[in-house]
Amino acid sequence: TLAGRARAPQVVSDAELAALPSADGSVPAHADVLVREFVDGTPLHQAERIPLDFFDALEELVRELHGCGVAHNDLHKEQNIVIAPDGTPRLIDFQLASVHAPGSRTLRTRARDDLRHVAKHRRRYLRYVRVVDFAPPAELLDNPPRAPRRKGAALVWRKTAKPLYNFVTRRLLGRKDGEARRETRSHWPQWGPPARGA
Repeated sequence: TLAGRARAPQVVSDAELAALPSADGSVPAHADVLVREFVDGTPLHQAERIPLDFFDALEELVRELHGCGVAHNDLHKEQNIVIAPDGTPRLIDFQLASVHAPGSRTLRTRARDDLRHVAKHRRRYLRYVRVVDFAPPAELLDNPPRAPRRKGAALVWRKTAKPLYNFVTRRLLGRKDGEARRETRSHWPQWGPPARGA
C-alpha cells in the first residue's frame, strides 16, 4: 500500500484525529503529526497598533519553535507573522518549515536565518512606528539592534544572484513575489502597551 511505501506528512485539523490509526493500521508518533488550526489576528504588515513587547515575545516564540527542532524558513514575509487579539505573536504558513534533530547543524543554520528575519522586522518597525501613548526606550530608537550579517552562500546570493533575479522577475516579466510588506511611506502603526503587562 501507499502508506507502507511513503511516510509523507499528513495535515489534520483536530488534535484528537492525530491519534487515530493510519490506513495501514499504524498510529503515528506525536512528533510525526502536524495539527493545523485557524489563528485569529492581524498580519504584521496590516497592524494598526503593536504592543511594546511584541518583538521580544516574537523572538521567544521563534526560539521555542527551534527548541522543538522546527525551523519556519519563511519569516522574511511580514504576512507570516500575526498579532493575535491579545497582542501576542502567532506564526502562520508553515509550508516551507523543516524539522531537524535538536541541536543539529542544519537546525542551527536555519534557526539563525529565522532569528535574523525577526531582528530585521524589529529594526524596521522600531525605525518607523509612530510614537504616541507608549514609546520604545530612546536607546532603541537611536540605535536599533542590527540583524546578524549574512555569511557564505547567503551573502553571495544576496549580492549577486538576487538582484538579477529581481530584475528579471519584476522588471522584465512584471511579476511580484506575493510578499505583502508595509511600504516605507505608508501608514505605520502605533506602539501599544505591552501584551504581557509591564
